[in-house]
Amino acid sequence: MGVAVFPTGLLRLDSEKSRSLLSLMVLVLLLSLVYGVISWVYIAERNAAIHLFKQSAADRVEMVGMRFMADLDEVLRDIWFLAGHDDLKQYLQDSDQKTLDQLNESWRFFSQTHRIYDQIRLIDLYGGEVARIDYAHGAAIIAGQEKLQYKGNRDYVARTLPLEQNEIYVSRFDLNQEYGEVEEPFKPMLRIATPVFDDDGNKRGILVLNYLADRLLREVQEADEGIDRQVLLLNQPGYYLRGFKSTDEWGFMFPEERGHKTFSHDYPQIWPEISENRHGQIDSDLGVFTYTHISFPASFSAEQTGFQRDWIVVDVASPEMLQVKLASRQKNALLFAGIVTSIFLIVFLLLERVRRQRFAMHQALRVSEERTRLLLESAGEGIFGVDLEGDISFANSTAARMFGYQADELIGKSSRILLYGDDHIGCHLIEACRAQLTGIDSKGHFMDTRLLWRRDGSSFPAEFICTSMKKGDDVIGAVVTFTDITERERVEEELRLAAKTFEIDDAIIITDKQMVILRVNSAFTQMTGYSPKEVMGKNARMLKSGQQSADFYNRMWRDVLKDGSWQGEIWSRHKSGRLYPESMTITAVKDTNGDITHFVAIKRDITERIQFNEKLTKSMQELERINRLMSGREGRVIELKREVNKLRVQLGQSVRYESVE
Repeated sequence: MGVAVFPTGLLRLDSEKSRSLLSLMVLVLLLSLVYGVISWVYIAERNAAIHLFKQSAADRVEMVGMRFMADLDEVLRDIWFLAGHDDLKQYLQDSDQKTLDQLNESWRFFSQTHRIYDQIRLIDLYGGEVARIDYAHGAAIIAGQEKLQYKGNRDYVARTLPLEQNEIYVSRFDLNQEYGEVEEPFKPMLRIATPVFDDDGNKRGILVLNYLADRLLREVQEADEGIDRQVLLLNQPGYYLRGFKSTDEWGFMFPEERGHKTFSHDYPQIWPEISENRHGQIDSDLGVFTYTHISFPASFSAEQTGFQRDWIVVDVASPEMLQVKLASRQKNALLFAGIVTSIFLIVFLLLERVRRQRFAMHQALRVSEERTRLLLESAGEGIFGVDLEGDISFANSTAARMFGYQADELIGKSSRILLYGDDHIGCHLIEACRAQLTGIDSKGHFMDTRLLWRRDGSSFPAEFICTSMKKGDDVIGAVVTFTDITERERVEEELRLAAKTFEIDDAIIITDKQMVILRVNSAFTQMTGYSPKEVMGKNARMLKSGQQSADFYNRMWRDVLKDGSWQGEIWSRHKSGRLYPESMTITAVKDTNGDITHFVAIKRDITERIQFNEKLTKSMQELERINRLMSGREGRVIELKREVNKLRVQLGQSVRYESVE
């Protein structure tokens, strides 16, 4: 019988090959799994990054639009304010030099305080300037009669004159021109105009504001995130008001040189969708385009006519820019894939995972401790902890400094010394905290205000919060957070004193820089008859008596703006219509930049003083007449006695001579 023999070496070789093949299969499987996970994570992160980038662009465009609208809304409010102002109405009614001077001064003050209007103008029905305020180099100047110009040939005049009451005209957003040439350096301008009417409803001319629109361009510029220009501002035809380069801008103002430089010319595939839709986002081979249209504010009922209604804000992210944004993620993914493909990391994957997990936990603990330490040290309030015995377990540097210790010196000290100054006075802080936690206060903390004691024995008022530290259901200590309220108490005391000072016998009026009344005291009500509710929010001009001339008020406000105050005597009108004299002091309140923010007027009724002076003058005249009588002949004694009796009666005294015969 034959016997089959199997070589053992061959069997071992086949077994090794099988294990190698199995290991290779496992390796291929693991690599495939790892690459699959890496690819999935990278794609997810890439998509998340792109989504975040697009959302950031949408937020940026929306923010520009909101700020744009807020600025335009302010301009509209200003033109309605000036169109309805008493000084303008008075001039339209009287049309004399006095009311014109008053109107000029009022507008000059408005321009100086707002600083955003290149010109404020009143133009008559024939196109001639009646009044104009020019703002340049930080100063508002009244244009003299010789500088007033004819503007009847200007488009904004022709378009505004036919409008009815409460209708406005808004020009296109362009560059200012002088004598037919674009002014350099460029001065972006927006002109807003409305017709003005007298009290009888007769149209008397138009009011025009030249708004310095570079403020709107700055809103767009500030949205660029410090990188190359990517946020654009277009007008409705697609011309660049702010482009990628300054040489691309204002093409409609320079048709020969820049007339072809439009967004529609540069991006013909993108422009149709942007021009037809109000807002949106376009993802194309040319990049990501995020846009929104800005229309003139609709917060007023007026009809806006004669202008291109929309501006368009466009955020442009080129493919190169997106690639830069994603480059770091791509680099990280490739680096991670290269590391994972290493055979050494595959073999020791489990050990490395355990090590990394333990390291990550250790790092997380270190980061947590470091964050806690930084939080304690960065806090503006004093913070310290106490254990169950009431001894301090930790303290931040702010607490140590406020108590006059080094932080490590406080550890182990009794909290009673800091909180009560005497170890035998007061209850134990931790006992109070523990009591709060056992049902008295479900929030687990209590607040108090008391004196705290420094190392040198001095004290300071503080507001503190004691919060328990718990481990499970057991209280293991407490954390005290406190703030030195010395300054707050000082300020509160000053406010109380200021409130008492405000209620003096003299009338006090406080207004903003537009002369709108913000506050009055009780003496004001007693003197004028007006309650605070009747005058709050109204212009102080309502108190004018009409007895002083416009020239008087011009000199008065010139002194206030120049010297910061004015003092004198004027006539005022009581609520009942009665005129009375008063002494008044006006003081301008300025901020740290020297700009006027408020006006304070202090008034006193001087009627009694004037009446007393008049009575005294008459008495002196009467005495002088008596003296002349006494120097005459003796035959006039009887007449003198009669005069003496008459004078004594006038002075409220009894008759001296019962009989003068």
